[in-house]
Amino acid sequence: MEYYWSPYASPDGRYIVTLYKSVNETANLLLDSKVFVLFIPDNNSVAVFKSEFNIPSGVSKLVFDKKAGQQGGYLAYISLVYSDKIAVIDLDRLESYAAKISYIKGVGSVFSSPGMHSVQRSLFKSGSWLLSPATANNSVAIINTATANEWARCSAKNACYITNINVYGNN
Repeated sequence: MEYYWSPYASPDGRYIVTLYKSVNETANLLLDSKVFVLFIPDNNSVAVFKSEFNIPSGVSKLVFDKKAGQQGGYLAYISLVYSDKIAVIDLDRLESYAAKISYIKGVGSVFSSPGMHSVQRSLFKSGSWLLSPATANNSVAIINTATANEWARCSAKNACYITNINVYGNN
């Protein structure tokens, strides 16, 4: 059994988001997958526990992004190993009843099989674009973070194709 802990700090240093995953690598069986969020109110304060989320799809990597159209606030995008989704957590809504995980669906999946050591799914951010490789079908999903939709899919076999064109800015 393997345990993986990966802490990430938000760009403003106010949030510490830790991804936890427990895997039986011999059987390629996910045993547990969680996200823990700590908040640091100000420079002279200790971290305060905010939330714990159970994510049954195997957390892998995380990137932060400023919320579109707002001066402050961050979203945490989390790649998942055993799903074709990316989890999205709005860190400003952790105290409300609306605190939940949303998903960007259909971004492809990663290849995994029994005995594979520490399967990961990369996640890259550049401007308003999020890129997520999907090794199961040798492709890369390109996501527009302003709309939270897949914009294109690129593969080694047929280059890129646009999956979501929106000429007028309305989805």
